[in-house]
Amino acid sequence: MHFQKLPEDLLEIIFCNLPFIDITRFRLVCKHWNYILASLQSRHYSTLAQNEWVALIDDEKVSNRRFLDLYASSLDGFYKLDFSFLPPQFTVPVAASRGLLCVATPVSESETSTEDSGSEITNILCICNPLTKKYRILPSFRDLICSPVTFMIEDPESESHMFLIIAEGIQARYLPCNARWIRKGCELDRPRSPVMASDGVIYGIEDVGTIWHPIFRLSMFDMYDVCAGFWVPVRGNGWSGEITDILKEPRLAKGREGCLLLAAGLRSSPSLDSACETFVILELHLDTLDWYEAAKMPMEFFQHFDARGDFNIFGGIEGVFFSSKSLGPERLVFWDFSDAENESWSWLDIPFEGMNVISRAIPFEFCLNAVP
Repeated sequence: MHFQKLPEDLLEIIFCNLPFIDITRFRLVCKHWNYILASLQSRHYSTLAQNEWVALIDDEKVSNRRFLDLYASSLDGFYKLDFSFLPPQFTVPVAASRGLLCVATPVSESETSTEDSGSEITNILCICNPLTKKYRILPSFRDLICSPVTFMIEDPESESHMFLIIAEGIQARYLPCNARWIRKGCELDRPRSPVMASDGVIYGIEDVGTIWHPIFRLSMFDMYDVCAGFWVPVRGNGWSGEITDILKEPRLAKGREGCLLLAAGLRSSPSLDSACETFVILELHLDTLDWYEAAKMPMEFFQHFDARGDFNIFGGIEGVFFSSKSLGPERLVFWDFSDAENESWSWLDIPFEGMNVISRAIPFEFCLNAVP
């Protein structure tokens, strides 16, 4: 049978496997294909754009994967987003905003400059729209000793984005008006799980204690405050900003509007070698700086974790994920707060093969008109 004479339902099944941008090209083949693909493309994009997605990332194998594994709790479904159209050195997704994805790669100084043959590490960021396959490479940033945490946010004075990178002892901001990095020392001591809550304000946890007695404190940084640019401890309402030491490995996550979540293992005592009894999620109301207990992991889920072992906690769009080697790479525990009247705990089974334990997540939204 000639390909043009295939039934429309069979053609739709075949076309459903095409990347979004390829559907646009195939619409030019003939009027019949354009008719089928126009409807398919509209439904496809509507499904993507009307739901909130989060990219689940395995950092141990991220350099071997040129795509994102996206999850939408509203659909309880997954979607694979390809970014292999980028130059091959860009392999590490680090941030996303308004339909744009920021991908990084560390390369040697000698690969990006001919001034000398030093061995310093240069970090290069690329911003792209995975739907349209358009991208732009930002100027390189030198002297990093590790992969930085990266944030991106829309610049109110232009149609582009500002970027902030945070690494051990280094902090730099990229402003579109200057088209260059502005570097300074990072006074946030050993930053942990920084998260952007709202209006360009980033919250992070710093360890102001010692190796033998860690003391965690909550601090904040305003990306829009170009003049200041300093981390400030969050204090108020009789609270010093310090986080109780019965919490193990506290991590921040974005909560509901005006709220910040802190999730951690709940120790049986302040002793560093004490076992965790469960995981607890606390909610901070940013207007009053009052803390409330949002949830505790039920024992039916916690019993599958090693109470003295390592674990990962990271936020999504409307929930918090928990992973560990004891669960294996194919499972996560998910706390969903999208329905305030029916917050729930559930297992999330990962359908993708060849992954290690998921270690972080990046919220992502689809926007066909987003321009890098």
